[in-house]
Amino acid sequence: MTNRHAALPSPSRNPIDPDFVQGVANRTTHRAKIVIEDLDFFYGPTQALDGVTLDIPEKQVTGLIGPSGCGKTTLLRVLNRLYDMYPDERVTGEALMDGESILGPEVDLNLLRWRIGMVFQGPTPFPMSIFENIALGPRDLESLSRQDTADRVEESLTRAALWSEVKDRLSSQAGALSIGQQQRLCIARTLAARPEVILFDEPTSALDPISGQKIEALIADLKRDFTVVFVTHNMEQAQRCADKVAFFYLGEMIEAGSTGQMFDAPRQRRTQDYMAGTFG
Repeated sequence: MTNRHAALPSPSRNPIDPDFVQGVANRTTHRAKIVIEDLDFFYGPTQALDGVTLDIPEKQVTGLIGPSGCGKTTLLRVLNRLYDMYPDERVTGEALMDGESILGPEVDLNLLRWRIGMVFQGPTPFPMSIFENIALGPRDLESLSRQDTADRVEESLTRAALWSEVKDRLSSQAGALSIGQQQRLCIARTLAARPEVILFDEPTSALDPISGQKIEALIADLKRDFTVVFVTHNMEQAQRCADKVAFFYLGEMIEAGSTGQMFDAPRQRRTQDYMAGTFG
């Protein structure tokens, strides 16, 4: 059985500077699950993230806001190491989870992507049954028995508020579900791997208001057990869902703070203008 919760290997290229660790402690009021320090990212010659430094608190919801194309989704792709699929994309700087690098070449990417799950903007059900969509990952990762697999499927669909709607048609194709149900299925599929961090990239933008409300309620519930990071262009949604908000502009993280502080008393002029709707 794969030990999914084994510590990620430490980076061999750099020891962690004690002054860096102390700096993290000084700027973090809640324990940071992920620490990002001076992170740059490049799509070929184009720089998409510039010197991003951000702490993501454990078992809280961190919302990433800012104009389109400012680097929010790129940051999620870095944390999930999706950029490794493209040879012309590269990252410099550091990102640590529980004090261990997630960017080193020795990191087990399959394990990392289960520990840091991701839910995309549009639903991405696999072309298979509802049951198999949920069972595929944990069964392979953990060599679960038939009964344990069935239990994990029920547990995950229940947590995603979908079990009561699909329990009598688990053998049906996932693509036959409504768009809102498909998105909750994708959340259940992520939960089935029992991740530590869940990344959401505008998870409600393709949904009707009622389905969107269900996803927001799920996010509020999930932070009891998971660290959540989500990208949104909806300011009201950020206020409703996030404990911490980070504002991005042109690849830079301009300002981050508690949701109340960011919306009521932002410190930077660009943040003030964006929150007031007068940006640009």
